[in-house]
Amino acid sequence: MNEEYIRDMNKNYMILPADGCRDYQLRMFIENRIPGLLKGEIREINGEEKIYYNISSRQPLSRVFMKKNMNFEDIRNVFRSLDMLNTQLCKYLLDSANCLYDPDFCYMDLESGKVEWVFYPIGDTGSFLPIAEYMLEHVNHRDSEAVEGAFYIYKKAKSDNFVFSEVIDFLETMYSQLEMKEKSEKEERRKSYETVSSRIKEDVDVPKKNGKGLDLEKMTESIKKKFDAILHKEDELNKDLYNIPSPSSYEEYDYMDELAKETGKKEVINDRKTDEEEFYGKTELVYSASNAEKILKARTKKYKDIELTRFPFVIGKIPDMVDEIIDHKTISRIHARFILSEDGNTVFMQDLNSQNGTFKNGLRLDANEMVSVSPGDEISFAGVQYVYE
Repeated sequence: MNEEYIRDMNKNYMILPADGCRDYQLRMFIENRIPGLLKGEIREINGEEKIYYNISSRQPLSRVFMKKNMNFEDIRNVFRSLDMLNTQLCKYLLDSANCLYDPDFCYMDLESGKVEWVFYPIGDTGSFLPIAEYMLEHVNHRDSEAVEGAFYIYKKAKSDNFVFSEVIDFLETMYSQLEMKEKSEKEERRKSYETVSSRIKEDVDVPKKNGKGLDLEKMTESIKKKFDAILHKEDELNKDLYNIPSPSSYEEYDYMDELAKETGKKEVINDRKTDEEEFYGKTELVYSASNAEKILKARTKKYKDIELTRFPFVIGKIPDMVDEIIDHKTISRIHARFILSEDGNTVFMQDLNSQNGTFKNGLRLDANEMVSVSPGDEISFAGVQYVYE
């Protein structure tokens, strides 16, 4: 897909060629604001028509999960958005096969969690396999429901009789079961507390002080808090030690080898080197010696220097999605990233569709634009200034 990106009038756009298409599907999409789809408009530039999609304040799914894995709720959120989208497409008589089901063309508003898709009725689109493969490769192995859901979606997507409603029904059934499980665990905790509380009231000989009994209610509440803390700690330990699924421990979820065989992606098999990597995830390469000297030197003492210790290195303000947080209201949730060239000699900086911009030597980068940086370059993230050394 030959997409382009541009910033125009404080809005960021992704651009795809219209190829002179003027059929009903495209006209209906352009003339209406359809919930679940990125808003698009046609512009003619140098005699060539192109579709401009407004991606302001949004990030593609492939970027949202660049630094973290997908939990069951993340997968369910994506497919619930598709369920609602299908309802809207039917309302406007649009073909769902004209959507791009690809993590690079599925955009999320990080503030609301709202997911929107790209409608592009030109060329060969409509396959669910790209999004299914992406979920499978980025699933959180600690989340058993996420593993089961991702593998089910992948199996359905690669089959000839893919039925979207079956996937939705499967995920919603899993969600209901999960809710029942959590409700049951909460009830067990309540019963356990009541048992302990009852024993305290029956068996504890309350000591006297100055002729008065101690406040039994305060004592009980204090013990309750400690008891809840112990239960919570045990729950976390059980979750970490006993309930963490590893695909290799379930024959039916041993999808890594299957995915590698069917897609030819050998690196998927190579990722499964040790049980430790299965459990904790693949260790990210941390650059040492000369690479550790790549630093963004803060211009003011209000902000600390940023050492680029790994690549890609992401800057923003969401802890589990970025490598470095800049605490300033103008910084986007996922703002920019630094990438190292294959030969290790050149560092590139890319704006990640930020709201207030990424600058090199005073020049603002376009949305998603990538430029090389050299020692002495002045770098600014929405007004927060650094010097690259």
